[in-house]
Amino acid sequence: MPKKKISQQNYDIIFKAMTEQFGQKALNFYGIYTAPIRRVEPTDLPVIDVNERRMDFVFLLQDDTYLHLEFQTTFSISDLKRFKLYDAALYDKTGRNIYTYVIYGADITKADEHLDHGSIQYRANAIYMKDYNGDDIFRRLSYTVHHQETLDDDEQLQLVFLPLMQSKKKRTDLATDVVELANQVKNEKQRFRLIGTTVGIADKFLDDSYVDKMMEVFKMTRIAQKVYEDGIEEGKQEGRQEGKEAIQEAILSYLESQFDLRSNDIQHKVKSIDDMGALNALITTLYKAESEKQALQLIDQTLNHE
Repeated sequence: MPKKKISQQNYDIIFKAMTEQFGQKALNFYGIYTAPIRRVEPTDLPVIDVNERRMDFVFLLQDDTYLHLEFQTTFSISDLKRFKLYDAALYDKTGRNIYTYVIYGADITKADEHLDHGSIQYRANAIYMKDYNGDDIFRRLSYTVHHQETLDDDEQLQLVFLPLMQSKKKRTDLATDVVELANQVKNEKQRFRLIGTTVGIADKFLDDSYVDKMMEVFKMTRIAQKVYEDGIEEGKQEGRQEGKEAIQEAILSYLESQFDLRSNDIQHKVKSIDDMGALNALITTLYKAESEKQALQLIDQTLNHE
């Protein structure tokens, strides 16, 4: 199946979620001490003649400088040279100072941070996720999610960065677990922000097929949250009911596009799932289904456990 490109509209929504997520306290947690973030900036720099022309993330800070973040699961001097070209082009375009940090996955224990090209000196500060035990953190966060309404700033960033941490699991499996756990966060706004940020970061280091599936979860969550928030803003008691119906319709749309499932029986089953928590749980398990049979089994399991 061809990759469903993440549209610019969806990137804009994800970046907004990331701007909210990368609060000052959270950046400090990872040893990044900067002025507060003002907004996420576009990362396309067409003047650069390299294969990949998009920087990972660039944040405009309150002191009118840039924070440039890159996510890497491998290290190569050629990557460092590429980041140098990015920063040079960005400075040439804006005239603003740029401070670059590279967040390396747990497989990287040491990486060069400095390029010495004579008169040209370049530094990209390295942050290593190898020092974080992802399995222990996941267990702790799972307990918190199931016993509290929200996660604090540090816990949210730990959850988002879990796929890069040290773990006995495969990175793809850990990313799947993160999306599932994020979707169990009780607070609607925080849940949406966490999933959006996780998708935005995962797009930088996971295989296309996993990002595609995670994107489905993000889109379905976005639809439900938008309907629910509109209902609250208008003072409607049925806001949550409309949100539930939006998730049901999104699930049916996903089943039709992925597996060509559109029977009346399937529609009846999905629409008979009345609990919002069960629907949210189904979203984050359904996207892992590799076949029509698996998808149907997941729906039946949800109905049996309501």
